[in-house]
Amino acid sequence: MPSRRAVLGACAGFGTVALAGCLGDDEPAFDHELPGSGSWPFPDYCQRNTRWNRHASPPESEPERRWEWNTFEDPPGPPSGGAIASLVVADGAVVAAGNELVALDAETGEERWRVEFQAYELAIGDGLVYAMGRSDVAAHELETGEERWYAGYDDGILGFFGEDPERAIHLTASEREVYVGRASPTEHAVTALDADDGSTRWELAQPEPDDDNPYTDGSVYAPENTFLGLEDDGLVAGGTGWAGAFGPDTEGVGERWLDRERMSCARPVVGEGLVVLPEFDVVGANEDDEPEEHALTAFDTEEGGVEWEVTSGEPFGDVVFADGTLYIYVARDDEEQTEEVGGELLAIDPDGGSVDTLAETPWDGRAVTAGGDSLVLSGGRVGPRHRAIGAYGLDGEERWVTEVEANGFRPNPREVVLVGDRVYVGTGNGDVLAYG
Repeated sequence: MPSRRAVLGACAGFGTVALAGCLGDDEPAFDHELPGSGSWPFPDYCQRNTRWNRHASPPESEPERRWEWNTFEDPPGPPSGGAIASLVVADGAVVAAGNELVALDAETGEERWRVEFQAYELAIGDGLVYAMGRSDVAAHELETGEERWYAGYDDGILGFFGEDPERAIHLTASEREVYVGRASPTEHAVTALDADDGSTRWELAQPEPDDDNPYTDGSVYAPENTFLGLEDDGLVAGGTGWAGAFGPDTEGVGERWLDRERMSCARPVVGEGLVVLPEFDVVGANEDDEPEEHALTAFDTEEGGVEWEVTSGEPFGDVVFADGTLYIYVARDDEEQTEEVGGELLAIDPDGGSVDTLAETPWDGRAVTAGGDSLVLSGGRVGPRHRAIGAYGLDGEERWVTEVEANGFRPNPREVVLVGDRVYVGTGNGDVLAYG
């Protein structure tokens, strides 16, 4: 069971690092609206990364599979490197990122168009599909797949991943700008592109390393990522060893607050005046004599003070912000799992961070998505292990579970999005499945 650690006052370590952006003549544009019904246009539903589509109404009983599509025309077996990395939905189209960029009819699964672009994250805005590759970003017409613009980067847009010098991290967009979260050792943490033509509008520099933080002083290896979200009139970001909020100032884009005492951060979730940030204890995970203490930290959106912190010996999964409550799944350590229980589904009150365990469930994954009054968990289940998706009420009561099968295999359901009464699944084998 995670523990809650309340923190009073502002967090130390703010402020002295300049992250001012460099603008041309136009002011930055963080304007955005919640997506309408019939869409899931961002990796985590909206620019606030809530993973909750309030307009959706997932089935209340076990659904039927409506259609199936695979990125390989005749797969001889589980394909290598063909995983669906991102899945978004808008205007009756399901767009999948894998070895290629593909648009499918949301009702029938019929392929509408396909282009040669290996993307790792997608977003849809104003009739365009924004696709982020390893060292480039492209915009394609949602209706036809025709390329509108292309932006490539010689320095590797997003830093290092293993031996590969170019790796995509995070993408989001407002009505007029596309934001790319980058990774050190590149010079910039964020690049903002013009949504119409792909030209660079402004950039934020990487924070200077904090000599007192092992995540930035070079003493440990940590994934060097930058994840983004939007608030009402600015940008929030979680990086490796830091978190911050930025917005327009007299010189372009400036720092509102910066906390350089963080661990390895994931995507920030924005709501109820808070920025909620999952943090991963890479130091503890790599040191046999030091216990892991992962954190879920809530910052005040305006000032950056830490309001509360929930800690756990196991990494937190996806964070859902649905109907005024945070939902998250924490899988148990393999040695603590039983044939019936793989982890806990938790509800967290954003006003103070109190934690309630809604259910002990058989899931050993950490993926959670929400639509209407349902939570959908996906991944592996213990005893006997299999790959599945399942729906729970916001009270933690199980509604249904169905195994995921495609092309004679049981692939891992990597991406799950909820639109209307449909559950769309992108798998690790390159399949896209529709249930309803």
